[in-house]
This record gives sequence, structure tokens and C-alpha cells, in this order.
Amino acid sequence: MKHFLKYPRKSHGSYAIVKNPMKGLCFRVGLFLIVGSFPAFAQLGSVWHVPTETRPSAVYSAGMRDPLNPLTSASVTFYQGVYKAVGGNDQTGGTLFYRFAGGAWQTTALNWHANEAADTSGNFSQFWKGTVTMPATVGTQVEYYFAVTLRAPVTSPTYIYNNGGSATTATQSTASNSPFSFIVTAPVAAASFTITTDTTGTLSADYTTSKLYVDEVAGDAVPITISFSPGISASEVELWTNLNNRDRAGLDGDGDGIHDGILPPAAPTNKPAGYTTGIYPTNGYFYAIPLTGSGGTYSITTNAVKTGAYRLTGRYKISGQNTWTWFSGRDHCITVAPKLARNLSVYEINVFNVNATGPSFAQRSTLESLSNSNNSRVNLTSLRDMGINTLWFQPIHPNGIEGREIFNGAAYDPGSPYAVKNFFEVNELMTTAYNGGSSNTANRAASMLAFSNFVADADAKGMNVMLDAPFNHTAWDCEVSTPGLPIFAEAVSTSGWNAADKIKDREARFYSSNGGAGTAYSVPANSASDIATAPDRNDFGKWADVKDVFFGRYTTLVTGFPTDVSSRATTALENDQMTWDDLKGVVGSNGAVTRAVWKYFARYVPYWLEKTGLPAGSSKVDQAYKGIDGLRADFGQGMPPQFWEYVINVARTHKWSFVFMTESLDGGAVTYRSNRHFDILNENIVFPWQSATTTTAHRDIFETRRTSYGQGLVLLNNTSHDEAGYSDPWEAFIRYSVGSTLDGAPMVMYGQEIGTSANLSFDKYEVNFGKNIPHFKAWNSMQPQWSAWSSKYRRLSRPKQ
Repeated sequence: MKHFLKYPRKSHGSYAIVKNPMKGLCFRVGLFLIVGSFPAFAQLGSVWHVPTETRPSAVYSAGMRDPLNPLTSASVTFYQGVYKAVGGNDQTGGTLFYRFAGGAWQTTALNWHANEAADTSGNFSQFWKGTVTMPATVGTQVEYYFAVTLRAPVTSPTYIYNNGGSATTATQSTASNSPFSFIVTAPVAAASFTITTDTTGTLSADYTTSKLYVDEVAGDAVPITISFSPGISASEVELWTNLNNRDRAGLDGDGDGIHDGILPPAAPTNKPAGYTTGIYPTNGYFYAIPLTGSGGTYSITTNAVKTGAYRLTGRYKISGQNTWTWFSGRDHCITVAPKLARNLSVYEINVFNVNATGPSFAQRSTLESLSNSNNSRVNLTSLRDMGINTLWFQPIHPNGIEGREIFNGAAYDPGSPYAVKNFFEVNELMTTAYNGGSSNTANRAASMLAFSNFVADADAKGMNVMLDAPFNHTAWDCEVSTPGLPIFAEAVSTSGWNAADKIKDREARFYSSNGGAGTAYSVPANSASDIATAPDRNDFGKWADVKDVFFGRYTTLVTGFPTDVSSRATTALENDQMTWDDLKGVVGSNGAVTRAVWKYFARYVPYWLEKTGLPAGSSKVDQAYKGIDGLRADFGQGMPPQFWEYVINVARTHKWSFVFMTESLDGGAVTYRSNRHFDILNENIVFPWQSATTTTAHRDIFETRRTSYGQGLVLLNNTSHDEAGYSDPWEAFIRYSVGSTLDGAPMVMYGQEIGTSANLSFDKYEVNFGKNIPHFKAWNSMQPQWSAWSSKYRRLSRPKQ
């Protein structure tokens, strides 16, 4: 639905179809069904014309009036829609009435334009159009309305007129007395919208990203110059943005009972009563900045001072019109990251395997071993000496038991860390204090203490801790959790619930449907037996041990499994559509549950900050070094960009220096989209980097990413936990030595520093999507490689300290 379905919602309309075309479709369906129960004379056609409305089907390229603000002598096409329900509301033709400067009404015929695909009931929308040449005089008022002819029993003609929105009537005089209207204008300057900063240069505002970096303790302020030339004479010009406003993402400024970061308030049509100057609304998550200028160009220089994920667009009014016209391009993103993001040297860790002395539970490594400087293997001191300053932990949470993958007749033990059983606990087996005779609660408490102690040790040594979490999916037996109870209580009645209850048994709508409740993945599940396996993608297989979480309907959601085979093409779509109705509704509704999903995962970072020594409201100085420091979002590309903006801004409200990295392996349009919100991309560099054999090929890898992502950072990993290593470990060493000198985040996979290779270096390997990788679902160790330990990596990591 292109521009006007993008977040934030940009304009209030007088009718539902202006606010949200999907909601409008439901309105029209309901209207048709209602009028069908009355006598024929009351059956007005389910027809409409909304000048700004666009369609996800791209049945027309711009709005229903194209162009929206016509120039003198321009040819303008006026589109009219009809909702064709099975057995009725059949349009046969129609007339477009128009006049110039209050003169006599003229007419042109409406001709059939196109059909949209039918829904599951066989109903569909059809579009008709008429074309008119504008007068040659600047400032001429143009008025118009439609007369739509339909088959009985629907009233024919049904007239479409404005009345502040898109209204219908059986009386022509009503329509002619309140028509749609606009003013013909002329160009005054070349249309343009640009964003300029010292580091990114000047960028077109249309679907681009400015990547900026600040230190809030130092009081950094990065100047941003915005220049907007609508191209025609405008009486008012404004920017619309949430820049520096991250702290309002978790608030409810418009009083609708929903966090503004989940459902951004619509831009006000008019300024508030008593307004004189400055931004408005003053309590908004998004706000307008009125611009001044001359010669048709309006500009302002403002500063980025707070880390966060922000967006910016513009709108203007033409003299004599009350409606705003929005910038025809798409939002410009401004990602303000902590400077820390540009100075990371990353080491990936699997707690159970990194210091294990063999492939069994008794030989596993623990959190305590990582703090123990006397441990002769991997610990905070040895890693710091190697030049590492950031530890990326594979998920530390309890692993799911239900649904574990089976190999040779037995379930993997301890199971995949990416099948999370509880996002708000530490795996009870990760501590030396684990006692098989104690309760699960007691063992988890011991692990929580071990983890918090470890983070405190890391803080003291200047080491950053990055967690890894797969919000896209959970284990089959994922628990409601203690933090989850109050979140669910806002959405549904939780009487009798316990923290240890399985989400699927208490509220299956947390997950996507497997088809029982409608098209697979596009609606919430209706029962525990209807939950879909993750991911919604079907072009590379399913993860049998996890279930798919429902975040609403959005552009990149792949639906229709198993019949939909266009997964890669679907996920590459770039129009940022979000069906906002999926996030609306009273307690007990589907929308309330989906909002709970967003809040559940947005709670993750603040919760772990609190558990690791950084309570809410801590000083910016404390935020700079206390608590966990980052999140690697597993399969982050698979969730709505709108969701990530909310999560990032809620987290940065608690810790401004928090770093976000996303797994986004598709490259191209998919990873370009991820770059618009995240600080670091864990993208597909590993594949070309492993195959590059010449200096030109190596150079092209980095130049291509600089072109695609600008100042955006890339994780410089030449392997990882789910990618194959090298038969010759020096291949990894050479690539790391190159990556360590470049802008980005060089990464060492555990074991690379002692020369692990594609085989024989770990006790166990598995074939994962055709790749031979160290096993991370079973007890494993790199004991076979310790005798070949090498310190070569020490010298190369030091420049990044």
C-alpha cells in the first residue's frame, strides 16, 4: 500500500478507508452486507474514491487521484473503486462530473481499469477510471464527483462525493453541493528532499539511511541538515519524525491504551489550539517540525543527540486546501548508534562447549569457567589479552524439551540453544552449582547468579556481553515466564496462570496458525494443535524443534505454506506494509494478544539489564559500562521493521549504549532493509569471503557492502556456529587478519584461535543444511584441538582495543 500504509500512520481520515485501506475493505464488506438486508431503494453501492489511497496490488501506481496535486494543463486520472461481492454490487459503468472555477459541470465516462485478486469467498475489488485535462490558469479550483451505475438491486446511480471524506448518496444535488476539490498549481522549484550529514554526505530522502554515531556521556550532537522542495507553491511545509524521541516509544501519548511505539499516533491534520510556534504535538512519539524557506525550498539543521532507530518524512499544504500532501517517496531512516558499535572485536561463545573437556554433561563447560582466570583455556583474561572486547553468547536460556530433534532414535542432548524454553531464565545446566537433586527453580536461580556474577566480572574488565535471542520462534514448550505474566494480563484474563505454564496451552494466539485458523502464518493460531513450525519461509526448510511467533501481517511475511514457493521474492519486498488492525482491539481480542507479543519481546533487553546490574533510570555514565551490552537478533530479518524500531527504542531508553546486531543472510533488498534499523549486520559476507581467491574478489566484497550499507557496520565473520569451517585453519586466520583492519566488527568463532578446522577439531560434527559444522545441539568439545593451540590471533586483535 506504498506510502500511506507505512508507519507511522500519517493522516487521519474522516472515514475508516482513509485511515487504513485494509480496515476500509472490511468496512465496505460490512456495508454491503448490511445494506443487502434492506429494501432495494436503500442499497447504495459499496463504492469509493479516496485521493490518497494506494493499493498493495499496485493496481494503480500512485493514489486514486494521479497526480494528487495537479499542475496546470496536466492530464489527471481519477480512479473509483467498487467492492464486488459474490452475487451483487455489480458496476456497469459511470460518469465523472467535474468543473473549473465554479463554472458549468462537465462529464467524462468512467472506463473499466482493473480487477484485484478475489479473496477466499470470491469477493474482489474492481477499479474504474476517468481522465481530465487541467486548466492552464494557476490557482483554478477544480471540483468533481462520481455517478456510478450498478445492476439492481443496488441503487443506480450511486454518487460518490467528499463531505470531508468519501461519502455516498442517491441524490445528485447532495453530491454536487459537496464535491471533492483541489487547486491547480504550477512548479516553483525542482522537487527534491535530501538529508545531509558530515559522515554520510547528501542523500535522497527516499528509502535511504543515515548511519550516525554518538557518545551520550560526552554530549555528542551530530548536525543533520534537511532540505525539502515540494516543487510547487506551498503554504505550509513540515517534517514528520521521531528523531531523539526514543523515550516515548513505550508511552501512550495519544491515550489509546497502546504504546506509541507499537501503534504510532496519526499525524494531526491541524495544529493544537493555542499553537504559536515550535514542534507539535509536544507529547508525541512522532512530531511535526514546521519549516520556513523561500523560492520553494525549505530547510532546517537539527542535531542527533540520542541513540535510537528513527525515521523522517515531509508533508505540505497548498494554499486553499485543508489536506496535507505527503512526500511521495518513502521514509528516510536515521540510525543513531553508540560509538561503541564501531569498536567491537567479537568472540562467539557456546557456554557448554567452549571450555568442555569432552562430549558429555560431566565434561561440559560453565559460566564460572569463563570468569576463572586460572582456567588455562578460554576466560575473560585470556580473551582480553587476545584483543577481544565483546563476547557474543549463543542463547543462554533453558533449552526446549518438547519437540527436540531426534537422531539415531534419541533426542539431542542438551538440545538446540535456539529452541528457547524461557527467555527470562538462564539454562540451569550452565553453572557448576547445578544439583540434580534440587528443584528446577533452585537450579535456575543458581545459574542466574552465575550469569550476573559473570557480567559483573566482564564489566570490571571492560568486556562487553552480547546475548543472542530468536524472537521469531520459541521452543514448543516455551514458558509464560514471570515477566510474561503481567504482559499477558494486559491482553487476556490470566486467572489461574503460572509462570511455568506453556504459552501454547494458555494462549495459542501468541503463535502463527498452521492453516487451521486461516491462511498459514498470516493469522494467529486457534489452538495448540494449530501452531505453525518456524520459519514462515519455505525455500530452505523448517526448524522442526521451534514454533513460529505471530507479529501481525506485514510485507515480508510469507504465507500459504506449503503452496507458496516464492519465499525469497516475498521477503525481498520493500514497501514496509504493516496491517495496523492486527495490533488493535480490546482485552481478549487477537490484536490485544499480538500487542502482548511485541511487549513480551520488548521486555527482554530491559529485563536482562536489570538482572545484570543496571536498573531502570540509571545514570548515563553507568549505562555506558554496566549490564549486558548488546543483542544479536537471530533471524532478525524475519520480523516487521516496525517491531524492531519499537524494541530498539525501548531498550535504548534503559541503556543508550546498547548495540543491536541482526542476522540477515539474504543480502540485497532484505539486508538493506535490516540496515535501516540495526547497528551491525550479521549478513552473508561469510559466503563470498570463503570463496574469494584473488585480491580483487576480496576488495569487491567490502566495496559492495560499502555501496549497499553506507556507514552501516558488518560483522566480519568468515565462519560461525552454523557455517562450515576451513580444511586449512590458516584460511580463517588470513581472512581475520584482513577483517581486523577494516571498519566493522571482526569476529572469532570459538576455537578459531587454536586452529580448529572443518573436521577432526571437535568431538562431534553435524550436517546442517548440507554443511558440516561443529555440533551445538549435543554435548561437544574442541578437546581434539587444544594440543594444536596457537597464539597467533593475539597480535592481530590488539589494534581494535
